[in-house]
Amino acid sequence: METPCIIQDSLVKRIMDANNGLSNSESIFLLKSLFVDGDGDWETDKDVLSFFEESKIDQMIRNVRTDWVKEEIAKLEKEL
Repeated sequence: METPCIIQDSLVKRIMDANNGLSNSESIFLLKSLFVDGDGDWETDKDVLSFFEESKIDQMIRNVRTDWVKEEIAKLEKEL
């Protein structure tokens, strides 16, 4: 089983790959904001690990990518 830090690092990388405009700290903030909406304590490894295993992180990352693509399309349309 991976530790929460390794999982977090992996998810942050996936989020940043999905949206090239997000920084490391913005990606961590996004993860934390999703966690805060649920139950548990961000500082407790067991709670964080449980959240990462049970949440719909893949769907959230797809949503990040979709939103980024929409923003890029809007920027390109303004250039026309």
